[in-house]
Amino acid sequence: MTKPSDGSGSEETLLSSAKVGPPSSWSPDGRFLAYWQLGPTGKWEIWVLPLEGERKPKPVVTDNQFDHINPVFSPDGKYSAYYSNESGRSEVYVRPFGQGGGKWQISTGGGANPVWARSGKQLFYRESENIMGVDVATQPDFSASTPRIIVPATVAATLSSGLDAFDVSPDGHRFLVHRQSSETGQSLQINVILNWSEELRRLAPANKQP
Repeated sequence: MTKPSDGSGSEETLLSSAKVGPPSSWSPDGRFLAYWQLGPTGKWEIWVLPLEGERKPKPVVTDNQFDHINPVFSPDGKYSAYYSNESGRSEVYVRPFGQGGGKWQISTGGGANPVWARSGKQLFYRESENIMGVDVATQPDFSASTPRIIVPATVAATLSSGLDAFDVSPDGHRFLVHRQSSETGQSLQINVILNWSEELRRLAPANKQP
């Protein structure tokens, strides 16, 4: 579904299927929505939905043996990060989007939930409870550094079972981490917080911020 973030207008159904998983990323130019869905063998596949023209879904990564989950566009729209169990455990990979082929394995000790820095020069992901990071270069070819711990498990909150485990601020200096609630039976909804930066300053004054 889609709806204007200012609350105006009504909901619009973009795609309806019992096999469709969550939408996970908009392309920076707003032309594509990346998501994953169940393939004919019961494995998760990565697809994109064009938001212009006839809006016919297109497969990006399909495999009869392994799952491919949580595609996330890079800030320049040229690459997509995701995670897959094709190596025997969950690892994070990057593929070009709409240009050429190939792929690069980013994580080395397991990984999931990739998140790009807004600059496009870093890629973060979860390894167990740690938040890991690599430096990324795209010229002359794509390359990534050896993964390192950015936020250790002793600081990071318990990983939730959803895909909203963490996000990084636009300047790349802070992480917003979702902590799994002990409450059960609560209905879920999407909330938008206005004046978020002011609320953050109130809750965490400058002299108390990490």
